[in-house]
Amino acid sequence: MTLFGKKEEHYEPAPVPAQQQHGSLFSRRRDSPPSAHSPASTTRTNDSSSTGSKLGSLLGRDKEDKSVTQARERVQRAEESERAADQALLAARTEVREAKEHARRLEAEAADDLKRAQKKSDASHDITKRANPLGKFGL
Repeated sequence: MTLFGKKEEHYEPAPVPAQQQHGSLFSRRRDSPPSAHSPASTTRTNDSSSTGSKLGSLLGRDKEDKSVTQARERVQRAEESERAADQALLAARTEVREAKEHARRLEAEAADDLKRAQKKSDASHDITKRANPLGKFGL
């Protein structure tokens, strides 16, 4: 039923005997009678109760095999797992990058500390050299 109460009309293909079907989907002989897919051979039905089932069968999900449903669900779970794995991989890469940057900063800090310690050592050596001659006068 439509919005304004107009009755919907559905078209169903007329039954076609098996010997009339020839060739592929797009090939048709000119001398043959109209096929089941042509508008001339369709019959009208006024059954509005079958709308849902026809729509479901057109979408291919009317009465789906249990194994097909299970396979579809399994693929969906695999896709979700893949997305989660991609996110985990990105997070791991970020952690590795941050850890490497931290190690570089620590290494640079240690190098700075080493330079300061070397300067301090050099300065103390110079002071010691200057202090050695002191005390010759009996201290």
